[in-house]
Amino acid sequence: TLGILKMVNILPYEHAKESRQVYERAHLALALSAYKKTSYKKAFEILEQSKKWPENIGVGKPFDPDERAQDYLMALTLDKLGNTEKAQNILDSIVGYTEDHMTLNTVNHLFGLLATEKRQGKEAGNQLASELAEATDKNNKRSRMALNLHQTGADQSTKTDVASAMSKEIYDLSLWAIKSK
Repeated sequence: TLGILKMVNILPYEHAKESRQVYERAHLALALSAYKKTSYKKAFEILEQSKKWPENIGVGKPFDPDERAQDYLMALTLDKLGNTEKAQNILDSIVGYTEDHMTLNTVNHLFGLLATEKRQGKEAGNQLASELAEATDKNNKRSRMALNLHQTGADQSTKTDVASAMSKEIYDLSLWAIKSK
């Protein structure tokens, strides 16, 4: 997939995001695979690539992109590589992004909740989840899914709802992150 993405040239158009999503998902899947094989340096390099915005994919980098999925896995990877301080700084930035963007409709809130638990404990994670639930419109399906996954973990009963709310790559990363917390 990455080889194809490097060769393809997608013409830019207003509100384009699909090519960026494919780019990000492909990198996340490869990085998670490398992490699971304890190839932490390789995982880190792939995650760094995932945060780039190559011109050929036809989408420009927004002012404040939501990179919490990559950042969460990057923090775990850096911790495994012995760079605990940088890992903690990344987790703090994930928490900050979540607190500043609670009204976004995104499953990436899950990584903000998990980062909060890693840095401040389960009680703080539950408190942020409560604040997020209050700030989230009941029609924000993706945010509700993040809250549900945080609350119930890898509960099989949510699988059907999950399939329509997030990509397989984000779902796999989410379940893995919940199980490994």
